[in-house]
Amino acid sequence: MTNAAPTMPADTATPRIAAATWVKLAIVAVAALQFAQVFTRSINWDEFGHYNHIVQLHAGTLPQVLQRFHAFAYSWVTALPGSPIDHIIVIRLFMFACEMVALAAIVGIAARFAERTPALLCGLAYISFSYVFQHGASFRYDPPLTAALMGLLWLFLSARLDAKVIVGAGLLVALLPLISIKAVLYAPAFAGVAYLRWADDGFTSQTPLRLAVIGAVALAAFAALFALLSQWIAGPAGAEDTATTSRAAGAVFTFFDNPNWSRILRAATTNPLVTLVVAAFPFVIAKAERRPAEKLALGGLFTVALTPIIYVNTAPYYFVFMLAPVLAACGPVMSAALTRLSAPLIAAILCASTVVTLITEEPSPLDQQRALHEVTIATFGDEVRYFDFPGFLGTRGKANPFMSPLTVMIHDNAGLTMIEPAMQAEPVPLVIENNFILTSVLTDREDVWLAPEDRAALQGNYVRFWGPLWIAGRHVPAGSTVIYKNLVPGAFTVTGAGMSIDGELVRAGDTVQLGRGTYVLEGWQADSRIIWGDNIAPPSASPPEGPIWVQF
Repeated sequence: MTNAAPTMPADTATPRIAAATWVKLAIVAVAALQFAQVFTRSINWDEFGHYNHIVQLHAGTLPQVLQRFHAFAYSWVTALPGSPIDHIIVIRLFMFACEMVALAAIVGIAARFAERTPALLCGLAYISFSYVFQHGASFRYDPPLTAALMGLLWLFLSARLDAKVIVGAGLLVALLPLISIKAVLYAPAFAGVAYLRWADDGFTSQTPLRLAVIGAVALAAFAALFALLSQWIAGPAGAEDTATTSRAAGAVFTFFDNPNWSRILRAATTNPLVTLVVAAFPFVIAKAERRPAEKLALGGLFTVALTPIIYVNTAPYYFVFMLAPVLAACGPVMSAALTRLSAPLIAAILCASTVVTLITEEPSPLDQQRALHEVTIATFGDEVRYFDFPGFLGTRGKANPFMSPLTVMIHDNAGLTMIEPAMQAEPVPLVIENNFILTSVLTDREDVWLAPEDRAALQGNYVRFWGPLWIAGRHVPAGSTVIYKNLVPGAFTVTGAGMSIDGELVRAGDTVQLGRGTYVLEGWQADSRIIWGDNIAPPSASPPEGPIWVQF
């Protein structure tokens, strides 16, 4: 009787390696597509806002250190050739690198609780997710903060806590509040990982002691960094940090009052496989035969998914921050999925979300942004003082804070105004109408955002000049009398027909000097205007067509 040839087991190393290779190729493909987006995707208002912090640092007007580490880290970028738009694209390269660090950490953490292929699928689920693909390489707090936090979690799970690791981890922890104070939202993840590390070390006293030393190093390093960086900010160190942190915390932490639920729902429906994986997590972990310490660590990582319940600033870019620990915890879920579906099929489904995102997204208005930026600088120069939403010009002239709904709400809650005081301090001759709040005020629509003083200052002192550009001045209908409370002193030119100013006749094309104060403007036979500057001509080019932002 002859011996039969041995039968290879169904689960051999070859299929597993092949499956992992397919997932790696998918990761490389999605990452390559996103890298191309670094150069072609339009600049978001947050990116202009972050760049404005760098400008403030160079101007000596940066008011705080907390959440402004990017201003110091990328202050060198202004020395490069090109416009602020080009500089932001350069910084995006570093944001992309941060995302890759977060991706590596997701795979590394997931591999602690699952095999390599499901861990890689967790990483692919992250970078292929529509909001992460769109915003993962944007110049914001989220990419570097996520890289730092996920790197720390990976370090705590896998590295031996020797002296080098303790010092390195302490320095990294010290950077967190300088990057963004929302790092605190990862607290449950760190608590669970710390407990697992303690359990793995046999609940010895050495682990808590080493973690305490990391905390001490972090406190000392943070104090030193804060003192060092405070030398380059405006005002006394810590004053604005304390005030801003207090006001922001009161605005962004609220229970079940999140304005972004519709965006969260859209993310869930456009990324169905990731949604199913996340939804299955509690059931898979509940049934899993794992040590309590492992379940606690996985639960801590997953808990970050619940932060929209208490944290309201969860626009699409927040998913870059939120999804990283959640998907790192989903290794066991991906392992369960692989018992029903092949790894290449799961990878293909995940990549399909990226393809759908690319196909359905609005066209990038990057060219329109460049054209508007160039025309504005050419007309008014790079020293002009201006009001706008994010700091679109990327110059020292921005006169108001970042004008997002959240920022406006924080100012309103604190009883602060942002327009009229700036006009009293310095002449601000230009307004760039680049968000709905400014459009609402300038076009006399019903406005529920700005304080009455700010609303009156804008409506009474600016007229449309060209496209979204408004210039200080006043329209005077034919034969009418207008009481003009001018808050922008300087030279003004009469256009259209002539007019009389406080009874003195001024012909079209003539220039007069007006200070702050109230003037009586009387129109002649035709409509006329008085506008800031010495015969500044509107740009000859047509205003950019369509929006200049890609909306969330």
